[in-house]
Parts: sequence; C-alpha cells; structure tokens
Amino acid sequence: MSECLFLVYHNFSSPGLKEYPDLKGLRIDALREQLKYLLSRYEPLTLKMLAAAVVNPSKLPDKCFYATFDDGYRDQILLAVDELEAVGIKGGFFVCTKRLEEKKLITVDKQRFLLYAAGPLMVFMKDFCQTVRRLYPEIHDERFEPTEDNIREASDFYSEFPFYSNEERFYRKIRDVFLNEEQFRTVIDDIFPRYFEDEAAIVEKYFMNWDDLRSLLARKMEIGSHTHSHPLLSRLAYDAQSNDIKTSLELLRKRLGIHVKAVSYPYGAFNEDTMRALKDTGVVFAFMEDGLIHKGGLREPYRLSRLGPERLSELMTVPEGKGRNG
Repeated sequence: MSECLFLVYHNFSSPGLKEYPDLKGLRIDALREQLKYLLSRYEPLTLKMLAAAVVNPSKLPDKCFYATFDDGYRDQILLAVDELEAVGIKGGFFVCTKRLEEKKLITVDKQRFLLYAAGPLMVFMKDFCQTVRRLYPEIHDERFEPTEDNIREASDFYSEFPFYSNEERFYRKIRDVFLNEEQFRTVIDDIFPRYFEDEAAIVEKYFMNWDDLRSLLARKMEIGSHTHSHPLLSRLAYDAQSNDIKTSLELLRKRLGIHVKAVSYPYGAFNEDTMRALKDTGVVFAFMEDGLIHKGGLREPYRLSRLGPERLSELMTVPEGKGRNG
C-alpha cells in the first residue's frame, strides 16, 4: 500500500527576519530538518506527477511526499523557497486570489491579525461574543458566552485537530456552526478597525503579490488554488462554491498564464457539492487538512489527506511501522 506524506505549511520565522516578528511560524531550521527527513525516506512528487497518478495509479511511488504552502504569506518566498531549492524540491503554493487582485485582506486574514493584536485569546473572544450580541441580538443566546461550561461543551469540536485548545474550539464552533459566512464577515469587519488602520499596508507587508508568484514560477515552484475568497465551502450552495473556485482559476490563468488543476480546501472543509464543483471546473485533485498520512493511492483524488509540521515532528520520533497510523 502506498504511503504519501502531503505536508501543509503556513508561516515561517527566522532570527534574521526582523521585519516579521509578530507572526508566529515554524522556524526555518525546523523546515530544513523536516525536508532532510522526508528526502531520506520518501520520493518527492510534483503536481504534474500527482495529476498523472490520478489517471494512472501505477505512476504513484510507494513512498512519496509533497510539500504544500497555503495562504500566500510573504515569509514563504523569503524563507521557505531557498530551503526547497537547496535540496531540489518543488513546493506547491496555494493562494487566495481575492487578496492578490484587490489588495485587501480576506476575512480569515483579519481574524488572524486580530488574534495577535487583541492579546490573550479570551480578550478577543469576549470582544467577538459582545459584537455578535450587538449586531445579531436575534440569534444570540447563552451558548455564545465564553463561560467555562460553554467552553467545556465545545471541547470535542474539531477533535481531529489535537493542537486546538478548548477555548479555540469554542470560538471556532461559534464561527463555523452558529454564524453563516456573511454574519462572520460582518462581525470581523466591525472589530478590525478598532485595532488596525492601514489594511493595504498589511497586505503589502505580509503577503505575496502577483510578481512574487511569477518569481515562484521562474524558480520552478508550483502554484495551486486556495479558492478566491477563502470561504467555508461546506456552508455554501453549489453555485456559490463553483463561482468562487472558477474565479480563482480564471485569475490564475489570466495573471500567470497557468491552468491550475489542484486546490487546497480553506479550513480543510468541503462536501459533495464542492467535489462536483471541482470536477465541473476541471480541477483534478484537492487537499484536505486532517492530520493523517495518505494511504491507498489516489482512488479519491478530492480527498487527499495532509498533515502539518507539528504532526510530522511527531512522526519523525516514531520508528517506521510503529504507531504510524494513517
């Protein structure tokens, strides 16, 4: 049975990168060690190889890996690409085109910067819950209050992600269950100006632009889609999902001259409509983020498991064949 490690990375940090001290990320020396480990045990893949293996499963190596990078953070091109080039690996950079095209933060960006700016998580959560109560009194009830009982009640939400604290699970349950996409966006848009004034400056400082993506292609890296606006796809109707995905693919073709066949799901969430929309728009395969080793080939190409650097660090300490479940 084939064993594929599909990795997902986001931010990186380095003592030498003084411009970005406030965004936590994987230390670049840790990435270096992970790439060394992967190359010693697995054959590196490319998106082209994966697409070929979807058509002909025999083309998939028994033990392989592919490193993906979500969200288009600038530290990826400033730090991670040098490490990939040094060992001859092609990484896949999955970007949201709305931020690139409009030079505005998408909702999930604003949320992340707020989590840093507001201080302790409970400070942000109280502000968030109070804003929900003020903007949507008709849907607010006692479940929205960050009490010990409510936080404990949410302790099994997103249980597949062991790195979340109970407080984070509580917040995500409100965000992903009780609020729809428009309501969540409205709440975050209401809070954001209290902490930040220049949105465009944040985009320029922390995220890649179209020229950066052209540079990635020139350096033999690969580009995938992380959708247009980073919605929680499983909450949207088929047409809304399809339109968001199509917009992303068309912009990548228009701006970069590439025909993208791979998508990574925002929040790792999708449903049957999502997979139908991907197929209808010509996407060949898509990545989840479930923390698992992908086994059994590519029989379900729209359900490719990915694991993060924390999970990979755990695997690096476990002898092969012992507790390495998929």
